[in-house]
Amino acid sequence: MDAAADTSVAMAEPKAEAGPRASALTGAAVSLLKSPGFRTMLLLFIVYLALSVVVFEPLMGNITTYAPGTGGDTYQNLWDIWWVNYALFTLHTSIYHTNMVYVPIGANLAYQTMAPLASLLSLPFQLVSIPFAYNIMLLIGVALSGLCMYVLSDYVVKNGPASFVAGLIFTFSSFHIAQAYGHIDWIYIGWVPLSVYFFLRLLHDDRKLVPAVGLGVSFVLVSFMGDVEQSIELSMVLSLILIAYALFKHTRALVLSKATRKYEFLAVVIALVLGSWGFLPILQTISQPGALSQANYGNQLQNDATWSIPPASFFIPSYFNGIFDSNPANYFPSVFAADPGERIGYIGYTVIALVALGLYTGYKRSYLWLGLAAIFGLLAMGPAAGLYVLYHDLGPLNIIREPDRFYLVFSMAIAIMAAFGFSDLLAMMRDGPDRLKKSALAVVVVTAILLVESNGMALSAPLLNQVTTNASIPSFYGELGAALANYSRSGNATTSFSLLPLPVLPNPYAAQPALFAGQAMYYQTASHVPIVGGDLTRFNTTQELTLYNVPLIQLATDLEYNGTPAFPPSPVTSNPINQSVLLLVSPYNYRTAFVTVNLLAYNQSTASIMTSLLSSVFGNYSYYDNYTLAFNTTRASATLYKSFNAYPLLTDWQEVSYLVNGTRTLFWTPINNNTPYGSIAVSAPYQNPNETRSYIQSGGVYYINANLSFQALSTCGSAGLDIEYLGPLGSPEALTKQPIQITSRLASYSMPVRLVSGPSGNTLIFVQRLGACSAGQQQLILMRDIGFSRA
Repeated sequence: MDAAADTSVAMAEPKAEAGPRASALTGAAVSLLKSPGFRTMLLLFIVYLALSVVVFEPLMGNITTYAPGTGGDTYQNLWDIWWVNYALFTLHTSIYHTNMVYVPIGANLAYQTMAPLASLLSLPFQLVSIPFAYNIMLLIGVALSGLCMYVLSDYVVKNGPASFVAGLIFTFSSFHIAQAYGHIDWIYIGWVPLSVYFFLRLLHDDRKLVPAVGLGVSFVLVSFMGDVEQSIELSMVLSLILIAYALFKHTRALVLSKATRKYEFLAVVIALVLGSWGFLPILQTISQPGALSQANYGNQLQNDATWSIPPASFFIPSYFNGIFDSNPANYFPSVFAADPGERIGYIGYTVIALVALGLYTGYKRSYLWLGLAAIFGLLAMGPAAGLYVLYHDLGPLNIIREPDRFYLVFSMAIAIMAAFGFSDLLAMMRDGPDRLKKSALAVVVVTAILLVESNGMALSAPLLNQVTTNASIPSFYGELGAALANYSRSGNATTSFSLLPLPVLPNPYAAQPALFAGQAMYYQTASHVPIVGGDLTRFNTTQELTLYNVPLIQLATDLEYNGTPAFPPSPVTSNPINQSVLLLVSPYNYRTAFVTVNLLAYNQSTASIMTSLLSSVFGNYSYYDNYTLAFNTTRASATLYKSFNAYPLLTDWQEVSYLVNGTRTLFWTPINNNTPYGSIAVSAPYQNPNETRSYIQSGGVYYINANLSFQALSTCGSAGLDIEYLGPLGSPEALTKQPIQITSRLASYSMPVRLVSGPSGNTLIFVQRLGACSAGQQQLILMRDIGFSRA
């Protein structure tokens, strides 16, 4: 009968000869969809998804305009999911480098928490809005994390209802809810337990191919739907499991077998091949000199303590739990101070009770999970617990600078032990016709209690303002982008130009230091215009120093948190406004077409000061929308090259307060990373200022004779100073050196220099030839009032 049935099917489908393999695959797919296991997974996913909607209810009423979290990180997360798709499908470039921020040098995004695979998942939903895409991605990620935890628990505990509870405990933990509100890469944490599931199957199953493939694939998902921090945690977990299995005779053979090692190697190969598009840029980045120090930016033990979970936090409901306290200002400030989102570690008393029951009825089955919970719980407590200090000394692996992130593995282990306890609780129920109802009721009751205990629902206005952000983009930015595009097509700008948002430097005194920089990045998703500055997860000092080189940027920041306008001190006497304008509009520097000001950063008085200052330089603002002013920089370009403008590279100069004739005086010494030299860029005017525009347009090289003057002294004895200045490449005067002797008495010095006129500029390098003082101290040349004038 089977043969006849097969024949009849073949006759009924004349195209069957097109591919028996395709028919087999189609049949397998249909069988999978009809299988009870798949239907169970789909049902569980829908349940977890529905519960996610309940837990994140504050977002649901404004799902297209509000985003989870607050501050610069929220805007950065929204920019991340936009950038991945914009880079791939519009710019057709790598997602790991961008010229859209930190003009003119751009930024390496290898350390950025982009979660690129999750960002790709969001692409269809971005057609509605970026906040909508992010919120849908949030709900899916939380539901998937619960489902993945269910899979691991069902394999270990072998009890469906208990494993459902394990999924609840893991994905709706107070920790996960808090992280999901603020970090895109910590929404999808479920791939870690899924990887552990495949690894355990790889050790135990006779057929190891499927687990090996699953482990390789899931590791890639951990890395690029989560982040590298999760990859490191997962690697630590797998290593600890191998060690634990090797310690006991009855499991040692599972670890040491040749088949296990072979398929572990296969899993590694699969992960490296499938993830090569992401791993290679990251490896290439960290192999560069100083790259690891950038990855560890801010990773000092005293800072890490801020992002650690205090022991009391394991037993205090979440800071964001509006059921227990609607006013976060009064909610355990000694525990949640500094950064509440990174100090939430509430386990839940129901979970503790289930864990205790499971340990009481069968503690031997929980040895592995108890050990993982202990290790990662201690790590989550940070430097105070001691174990994190050892991790911190692990060299390249110690990039997790927020110890609370180790709670991920802690909660996974706790969920497994709680599932054992819940399974035992169900077993204690008497047999009978109503046992199924009792089990279902137990699941419902425990689910309700868990959601109440661990919830992060903001049920009051103060809490709501701390977990959600109105991410609507003013129409002004789309209009500005169109205006700049027309501006470029009309020939009034170079093919690449930028926008400077003020303030752009972080405000160390604000509750959200990078709020406005992050907002400017997010608004870029509407304007598509590169910006000066930005807000990245881990940036290097070179990027930030491109901002400090522009005095106007520093003034805007000082005005924001000091309330008084003051340009930063400098070794040169150049007009800081002219210096700023030159840097901004020059095609060789920032290429800035517009400067915008976010008035929300200022009070009425400081906003008036900022507006007046920019109006005096650029004329009246060109656009106004909500709280944003925009100034067209081209109005200032006519006078740019009619005077000398000089600016130091800040990393090359060190401020020194020195006693001169009984008076404390501010000097600068040219030192670059303890190397005795420093550089200054100089833009020189044209010989005939009335023909500036024609000179610029001609593109020729023109020289002007000038005088360089400065005050200087040597801290002891006489010291040599070589002044080297560079002309255009290929010119006969590409390098000129003038030596001079500096005495120990403060004196004025002057010398003739021949400079190139116009926007290409000149670079002067001041090289100290130093000796040792009689007292054994280092000799230094101190300088001030460096200026230029026509000869």
